[in-house]
Amino acid sequence: MTLRQIKIRILCLLGLAIDIHSKGKGPSNVLSNFYPHEFDFEGVYCGSIEGFQQSLKTNDVERQVLVCGLSKRR
Repeated sequence: MTLRQIKIRILCLLGLAIDIHSKGKGPSNVLSNFYPHEFDFEGVYCGSIEGFQQSLKTNDVERQVLVCGLSKRR
């Protein structure tokens, strides 16, 4: 464990920080890009914010739709 990781753990324990990741305990887990928040963007199903963001990296519309639907399921 790095010094930075130890500092983050201490700050979280003191209530001065939130450790945000998709498998964390609520409510911090819902703030993660990978959390499976399903939404519709201009008629395209998106499984998570991360899927949507990654889809913007390509101009291929079929690939964008495929990537938009991705999420990190538990």
